[in-house]
Amino acid sequence: MFCLACAGLTAKYWSLPNRKEARGLKTAALLAGSLAVLMWAFNASGMWEDGEKKESMNLIQIYGMTYDQSGSGIMVATHEGIKWWRDNQWQSEEGDRHDFVAFAPYDGGFYASGHPGPGSKLPNPLGLAKSTDVGKSIELLALEGKINFHLLAATTRAPAVVYGYHETFGTQPLRQPGLYYTADEGSNWVRSAMKGFEGEPTSLAVHPDRQELVAMGARDGLFLSQDKGNTFVQVLPGLGISALSFDHDGMITAGAFKDKPALLQLDSTGKQTAEIPLPELKEDAVAHTAHNPVKPEERVISTYEHDMYLTPDGGATWYQLAAGGKTKPSPERVPNAGQKQEGK
Repeated sequence: MFCLACAGLTAKYWSLPNRKEARGLKTAALLAGSLAVLMWAFNASGMWEDGEKKESMNLIQIYGMTYDQSGSGIMVATHEGIKWWRDNQWQSEEGDRHDFVAFAPYDGGFYASGHPGPGSKLPNPLGLAKSTDVGKSIELLALEGKINFHLLAATTRAPAVVYGYHETFGTQPLRQPGLYYTADEGSNWVRSAMKGFEGEPTSLAVHPDRQELVAMGARDGLFLSQDKGNTFVQVLPGLGISALSFDHDGMITAGAFKDKPALLQLDSTGKQTAEIPLPELKEDAVAHTAHNPVKPEERVISTYEHDMYLTPDGGATWYQLAAGGKTKPSPERVPNAGQKQEGK
């Protein structure tokens, strides 16, 4: 309505004769008309709706994702704290915006590591931290100011066993780089021998119920351990592994790449059972993946180029939720790899 009013004023006053007293009205009419055109353009582009600008949220870095237990929302751990995709829109969680470099959800909340947010008085790095209120607050459990885990994984049912990998020399009890686990939230740590593992770890996951079953990814395959990371067996040789997760039934989802990115489903022995179709990823790969606990066919992925996609039907269709580190105001359907968009 405001645009129509501006257009009407423009037409009325621009038709005035070129008298001195009308020049000011003409100028105002021209400005009003220009504003109407700009507002129409914003509205047509979807950036302005019902008089309010649709703000994009930053997803510059995604460190992990998980669905809530009801399957109705997706919690995303980012460089700027926790973001939510729920009720078909993006929301930012209240609380400090900590940089959660590593993220491990469990049924009661999540464990994390990283750096304190702007203005926070918490020590840097955070060590092992825990949140039971979806990130509104965190509790520092151990190693604060000493260790920054880059990979974390946890069994999903409390009391959780937490695995962490750190790649630098630290202080006791984690003086050596490597894979460690704790069954008492950081009071005691055990170092895994990692025999048979080759390369630098790219991803880490642990079975939701079987604390001894650990999966680690590298640039040359997926490695599985049945003894808490003391010995590993290589599966999927020749494939780079970019993402790993266990679903609630103990199946493994692996983001992989060689000539092109892939999303593979495997059983707990590492045997491939399916390949899930992906959206078109140009010079990109899957960085994180999560499963809906209520709707088995629904899953979400994020990529190294800071894109995020959701499929409700096992990869048959995909919807883009974020692109290039910016959230989208509404889901946008995208073609699968190799498919052509309609009308092209």
